[in-house]
Amino acid sequence: MQLSTTLRYIAHPANLAALVFIILASALLTFGLMGGMFGVPLIVIMLIWTLKYGLLTVEHIAGRAPGEPVLAIEMLHPAEQKKSLMQLVVVAEMFGIAWAADYWLGTIAGALVALIAIALLPAVIAIQTVTDTALKGLDPREWYLIIRWLKWSYAQVVGYVFALWLLGLALLSEPVRRTLPLMLVIALLIFGWLSVLALLGGSILERRATDPEDPVLEIIEREASPAEIARHRDRHIDRIYGEWRGGAYQNAWHTLMRIVEDSPEPLDELRWLYERIAAWPDPRLAGLLAQELVPRLLTASCYSEAMRVTRERLAADPAYRPRTAQQTVAMARIAKDGGDRPTARGLLGDFQRLFPNDPLQPAVDEMGQQLQR
Repeated sequence: MQLSTTLRYIAHPANLAALVFIILASALLTFGLMGGMFGVPLIVIMLIWTLKYGLLTVEHIAGRAPGEPVLAIEMLHPAEQKKSLMQLVVVAEMFGIAWAADYWLGTIAGALVALIAIALLPAVIAIQTVTDTALKGLDPREWYLIIRWLKWSYAQVVGYVFALWLLGLALLSEPVRRTLPLMLVIALLIFGWLSVLALLGGSILERRATDPEDPVLEIIEREASPAEIARHRDRHIDRIYGEWRGGAYQNAWHTLMRIVEDSPEPLDELRWLYERIAAWPDPRLAGLLAQELVPRLLTASCYSEAMRVTRERLAADPAYRPRTAQQTVAMARIAKDGGDRPTARGLLGDFQRLFPNDPLQPAVDEMGQQLQR
């Protein structure tokens, strides 16, 4: 990557959403450290949340998601913490091994083990991001594949990790701790961690763009199991829901459509997205999704399914209509031919107001007369 691109990824945590999270996390971690043993649960929770937000940052950048990553409440559910818990375990094990090496083999051996562990940690996170699973991040064969795939970009990430490691040692030294407030030190460490993961996510994104047909990537992204697919979909829905509930409607729609466009089967992707989102209390996004799904169902000659989706949307939101006049007339004809006159009348009732001076208006008027008989 070029230097300007690298610096842009490193500076990514300077966005508003990340800074709010950093301030909150550093304040709560400081409070937990001041609480002694009583603060341990809070410290563990905040470490898990920080790791979770870091993973979200990698996935957000590597997946070209619009806007900034937001840690929604739904993502903090214990069932959603498998990857972050696995990371916490891996980091704890690496520190434990480095400490054991230092104790039994000396300082040089301990430092060497620590350096190797730090160099492998981005590979663990990258595997979890690319494969959307936690356990594969513990497989050394996967480490080799991801390092080979990222090539020099991985060396760049590791070099930045080492630089931040040295900075972290300096921040935790006695003179600095006496000078800077503890909360500021923690905030700087979290910012550094998130910048590492932003750079890692950028490396994955740039590598995918450079050579999307790389066979190594195909090996890494092997066919997922049904359970992995379900977890992958849950994560997508959580992200979309977090953006929509937070008022970032355009970001939620862009995220949704990116999922569809990146899928080898866009129609199937739209189907499961609709089924999940149709259950939300707010019908607006489901209506937008139906406007995208119904014409594709018509193109695929799935008329009964298109009619079912249309009926569901009209029942949930009487103001729902297909996106274009042609699609509205087509669905009204299908409903009429199928004997569902109420649905046909509901679709055409305000046609002139929604599509003024449309060439299909005479056909709509004729159909309206037929539906009154």
